[in-house]
Amino acid sequence: MLPPSSTQGYKEFQTEASFLMSVHHKNLSSLVGYCNEDVNMGIIYKYMTNRL
Repeated sequence: MLPPSSTQGYKEFQTEASFLMSVHHKNLSSLVGYCNEDVNMGIIYKYMTNRL
């Protein structure tokens, strides 16, 4: 989740989320989605146990 004290703005958040949707690599956890509701912004990744 993006903390309220963050200096990252809406446009930067959208750019990062869009970029992460296009990146796929076996050594990176998969992007599941993102939340963008008013001041609540967060990026949701696939949960990985024991670094597998």
